[in-house]
Amino acid sequence: MAETNKVRYGLSNVHVGTVTVEDGTPTFGTPTAYPGAVSITMTAEGEQSNFYADNIVYYVTDSNNGYTGDLEMAYLYDWFETQYLGSKESQEGMIVETSDNPTQMAYLMFQFEGDVNATKYIIYNMTFGRPDLEGNTKEDTTEPNTTTIPFTSVPLVTEFGNVVKSKVPSTASNYATFFTTKPTVPTEKSATGPRRKSAQPMFKGIHIEGTPIMMKSDGGTARLYRQYFKKDFLSEIQKFNSKDGGADIAELLENLAWTMAKRADDRIPDIDEWLGNFQSPISIYEKSNDIFGMLTASQTSIVNPKKKNRQKSR
Repeated sequence: MAETNKVRYGLSNVHVGTVTVEDGTPTFGTPTAYPGAVSITMTAEGEQSNFYADNIVYYVTDSNNGYTGDLEMAYLYDWFETQYLGSKESQEGMIVETSDNPTQMAYLMFQFEGDVNATKYIIYNMTFGRPDLEGNTKEDTTEPNTTTIPFTSVPLVTEFGNVVKSKVPSTASNYATFFTTKPTVPTEKSATGPRRKSAQPMFKGIHIEGTPIMMKSDGGTARLYRQYFKKDFLSEIQKFNSKDGGADIAELLENLAWTMAKRADDRIPDIDEWLGNFQSPISIYEKSNDIFGMLTASQTSIVNPKKKNRQKSR
């Protein structure tokens, strides 16, 4: 059904909730209202790739890596700091920020007003960053200091597909209960005939030392691995099946983890600096099953296209 709104304005009804993923299945917690919404900005993350043939742009692909943005709120509440920023409450009742604060996967709900009806939104998979702390002296008039919370949103792997956000118009069946019930994965709309399921890149948040590290395994993983490490990706993967342990496997896991993290977020630093952020030298090795599991889940999209592309290029 067509929308009736002509304009959009006004941010309100901000709600947040937890996201946990077990065995590839996401579970959403009950939404909690976060009063005092001021503004939200979301910048799309991804890139466009052009394939040239016949002296023209023959084919164009777009990647959707989610969003980065800022949520400006009137106040930073203690419950938000402890639940979503990883701060801890001390015996004395202080809210303590430490250098190794674990972050919590979360979803965000909000709405924009319209000239006829409000339109609601949900961002399915995000982590919040540390806000800056600012303050000003009081003058003749009191102007409140707001808090701007940075966030990063990446696709969430579900049966529906790799979902990023949903727009909920007034005609949606869950419109009335949207802010009062736990979110669910969208349901595929019925259609005549069988639906052909397209290949999807694998996104997953792997918890390393209590912090979810977003990783992406897709057709570009092998190429990025070769570019940085000058090694054949498929030959490296076969080492997992050779049952040969030792330093080679440990280094391979570190290289694979960094490559998939770099695919998910191009802003992460080079591998040596990235590994230096972890306290234990075996933290990544302890997640070997999760890392290799991502490669196995997306094996078709990584291996087969590469073989075909090589044959065509000869």
